Amino acid sequence: MPQAAIPCRLRPFPWTCLLILWALVAGQTFGHGAIHQQIAQVSTQIGNEPGNAALLLKRGRLHMEDKHWAEARADFEQALKVDSEQHSALYFLAQVHLATEHPKEALKAVDRFAEAVSPKRGALFRARMLKGDVLRALDRPDEAAAEYGQALVLADSPRPAHFLAHADALVDAERPLDAVTTLDVGLKQLGSLIALESRAIEILRQNGKLTEAAQRLERLANGPTGSMRWRVEQGDVYLELAEIDRAWQAYTSALEDWDKLPQGRRGVPAMVALKDRAEAGLKTVERKTAGQVTQNE
Repeated sequence: MPQAAIPCRLRPFPWTCLLILWALVAGQTFGHGAIHQQIAQVSTQIGNEPGNAALLLKRGRLHMEDKHWAEARADFEQALKVDSEQHSALYFLAQVHLATEHPKEALKAVDRFAEAVSPKRGALFRARMLKGDVLRALDRPDEAAAEYGQALVLADSPRPAHFLAHADALVDAERPLDAVTTLDVGLKQLGSLIALESRAIEILRQNGKLTEAAQRLERLANGPTGSMRWRVEQGDVYLELAEIDRAWQAYTSALEDWDKLPQGRRGVPAMVALKDRAEAGLKTVERKTAGQVTQNE
């Protein structure tokens, strides 16, 4: 291989590059092999204790991790035959059915799980979140939204993903304003998080609520956590609203933010993409301004 083709800065020692590449590949391979080794060890234990439902559950979860769905399903079903009180097997069985695109079977399993664990709050939270996923797969968004909503009531420590799932189901159910409301609840509970803020703005824009989106972006851009990201998006929304002067100001402010960035951050692809969007937005503003001048003449 010519030296120029070696994708490594250590060209005097190309074998070093090969070692690095080998280490990366081997790391994945060994990780995969480690699961197989664990499965083999648990299988030996099951051979000695065939009636041990906990071991069957453990091996089934390892098969799930390795995406060996048929083996995982067999272990969970056998665990339930051995011990009908092994309720977790129902939960994991529902996950397997969902992963293998059998949502009707998943629904039966998750309903059995919910019935078995009631009234345990934590387990019911897991059941309702999973049932929401299953109902979305069945294209029943209203029911999915209701399940996610009930899950959030039960949650002791909800995460952003839980609010996002609820919002997405509400959007599917053609209830975009309710989706924004649940995201706002999440923001109130968890603090200002980019994922929740961005999704709320995206929903507003997709549903023609541009003024509301602009107001949220104004607050974010001028708040203590104001950032280049919000200013660029602010410019995009003002362009959609045909508020050319405000769009120009937002894009200009975004590029001023770029100029203030430490040199190291200017190489971050996400920041470069924002800079490109701001520059493209300014060019659009210039074209629209030139068109307005021509019309006035």
